Amino acid sequence: MRIRRRNLRSGLVAAGCLFADAGPPASRADVVRFASAALVLVVGSLLHLWAKGCLEQNQRLVTAGPYRFTRNPFYLANGLIDLGLCLLIGRVWIAVPYGLIWWLAYRETIAGEETRLAALFPEAFARYVAAVPRLIPAGRALPRAEVVGRFRLDNPALARGSEYARILGVLVAAATIVAWDWIRAHGTAVFAPEQTAQLGLVLLVPVAWVAKLALAEVFRRPETALLPFSAEPGRRRLFLFALVLAVYAFASLARSALEASSGPAPASARGLGSLGLGAALAALLVLPRLQDSPGPRAIAGSALAAGLAIFAASRGVLWLACGALPFLVLAVLDDVALARLRSGSGERALFAAERRLWPMFRPIAIVAPIAAGILALLRRIV
Repeated sequence: MRIRRRNLRSGLVAAGCLFADAGPPASRADVVRFASAALVLVVGSLLHLWAKGCLEQNQRLVTAGPYRFTRNPFYLANGLIDLGLCLLIGRVWIAVPYGLIWWLAYRETIAGEETRLAALFPEAFARYVAAVPRLIPAGRALPRAEVVGRFRLDNPALARGSEYARILGVLVAAATIVAWDWIRAHGTAVFAPEQTAQLGLVLLVPVAWVAKLALAEVFRRPETALLPFSAEPGRRRLFLFALVLAVYAFASLARSALEASSGPAPASARGLGSLGLGAALAALLVLPRLQDSPGPRAIAGSALAAGLAIFAASRGVLWLACGALPFLVLAVLDDVALARLRSGSGERALFAAERRLWPMFRPIAIVAPIAAGILALLRRIV
């Protein structure tokens, strides 16, 4: 039976959500495990990025960068990422069988790809196999004089942008495991007033997931509009202003209830929140001046989203602001897509009015406010 590699990590994350021991570290061993998991995840993600920046698929046998030390750096990177997730999950009875399944899934793929490379570059690949190990670096490396290729940020494999969305996806996977461990540990108490800050952080995970999907779309199809009103910047600014105003209004309404249950917020938190709100309003004022500059507009939009998140966190309503943040993130990434189109990175130049709306926008627009309303109701009930 053939094991599909694409389903492996999804299964691992699902198992982690159900059984992980990813709560606050209770011992030095837990601290070491979490630190090791974070390090391995970062190393695996950077190794994948490094390999992708050297890749020249089917053009020539690239031996630069990580290819000097392993013939399959992509799969080594995937193994490290999955190892990091296993460390985060902290269950040996999950990690051991998963490692066996991982090897069975990748062994056939690696053998097939090396057979294809041997047919494309027979002499060069034979020398390469003799000098470099298949997967795990073992002290052998290709001599520098024989290296072919180099790392380039403008490598087409990186310019397509899927690698950046992939790295964000790894972070989302790890955060999802931690978030579900917290939910399992607290049950319905996650909606209690004393869990307000933690609930807000957990709800940033689906916001990051939306950002991951949108980032992939930006680089894959920049001609897709992530938000409506691409051809009407005035209406888009009005939409963003309405989001900021809604978060501010709900924060004001919730302040008295929050202070009644947990006391007034520290002056430092209130001051930081005021700065965040000021940054968000300043960004809104600057946006009209950047109507024809999507790149700087994306920077201003990022300041708007960050400022609103800081304000909401300081007022104890980050959980509620997470219903608005996906749209701010989409506005930023949509401006990134427009900048790519104007620079010629898209398949062809398009007028804003010609862009088709991202199919995922409507589900997000429906689910986000409904989820925020349900959360508000649950917090009143619990």
